[in-house]
Amino acid sequence: MRDQYQFGSREYCLDPYPFFEETQSGSGVYKLPGRNDYLLTRYEDVVGAAKCPQVFSSYMPASDGINVDGKHFPYIRTVPKYDAPEHGPIRALAMQAFTPSRIASYETLVRDHIETLISGFESAGVVEFVADFALPLPMIIISQLLGFPLDGIKKYKQWTGALAFLQSGYDDLDAKEDLDELGHTYGEVFTFLSDQISDRRENPSEDALSLIVNPPPDSDLPRLNQVELVGVAASLLTAGNETTTLMLENLMYRLATNVQERERLIADRSGVRNLVEECLRMDSPLQFLPRTCTVDHEVAGVTIPAGAKVLLMWGGANRDSQKFEAPSEFNTRRGSLNRQVAFGHGAHFCLGAPLARLEGRLTVEAVLTRLWNPRLDGPDAARRVVSAVSCGFKELHLKFDPSQPAAV
Repeated sequence: MRDQYQFGSREYCLDPYPFFEETQSGSGVYKLPGRNDYLLTRYEDVVGAAKCPQVFSSYMPASDGINVDGKHFPYIRTVPKYDAPEHGPIRALAMQAFTPSRIASYETLVRDHIETLISGFESAGVVEFVADFALPLPMIIISQLLGFPLDGIKKYKQWTGALAFLQSGYDDLDAKEDLDELGHTYGEVFTFLSDQISDRRENPSEDALSLIVNPPPDSDLPRLNQVELVGVAASLLTAGNETTTLMLENLMYRLATNVQERERLIADRSGVRNLVEECLRMDSPLQFLPRTCTVDHEVAGVTIPAGAKVLLMWGGANRDSQKFEAPSEFNTRRGSLNRQVAFGHGAHFCLGAPLARLEGRLTVEAVLTRLWNPRLDGPDAARRVVSAVSCGFKELHLKFDPSQPAAV
């Protein structure tokens, strides 16, 4: 099948799971033809590699930066592109924005924005969920937490897409963007973040960016220079929205197409967290992240040479039948949901995972309360993103009854 079902092809992008299943029936390791690139698809191999950064490195060497219209902008190194020993202290600095106490304090803010967005389309009985909810919600939340002006939401979203493209380390699977436009976007985001950092240094406030720029003087947290801080700020901006948008799209699709699960949740809201976790397992928002093999290393009997690129396939690991019984079935009552790895594993576990889970849980609770009987609006209602990297929707058209019908 793999010869016809080529990694990165349109068929693969729309449904990679037959590829994973066939690969896992063998060694679980797949070498891309004509490339020094290896895919790890089995759960134990993916998790093992994620826990071994000395062999499977996330480090991305610094470039000379980008020149735009005669002006030079330094390279932005985001938090996931560091290895130990630099990575630990810098990640600890960034994690100040996502401590359990701060996540708990965000709940009212997140709930209020969810309610506001739903109020914008509730009476219509129809919604294009991607544009009207899944895209704006995470961007609004992370922008407000960082103290960024909310009138720039659309531009920030464009910036995070460009940053993800530049930082992916594997940008040739999806359609390439115009490099001139990408350079201008890079210059815009660097200038904006640098200006925001300078402002917080001079005028600190209670927002998350101020915590990063001005760590407590009696702490062991690092004091970073301006360029390093831009990288951390860029990490927070992207960690707070890219994966979350995809997750929200997938959650809504699962709610709209799984009537029994939805009815069970209406009767017992205690299962909402399990719904979020099972959706993350079934529809891993980011299907993989790249690593570089630092030494010749054997995985499942396959020798991966030093210098090879290794893709940790989160999407494949979450569908591994050796770890999850009947992995292609959507089952919120399975007992292994805490093992899913949609947010990664190990030292580079997703910074924004706690915030994403909060937004997912509160969104499902609000939908169950306010949008009765959500379902797909027609046979072409769900248009998936054609991407080997991400799992989500370009458009998701839904219809619903604004409120629960009265009992008779």
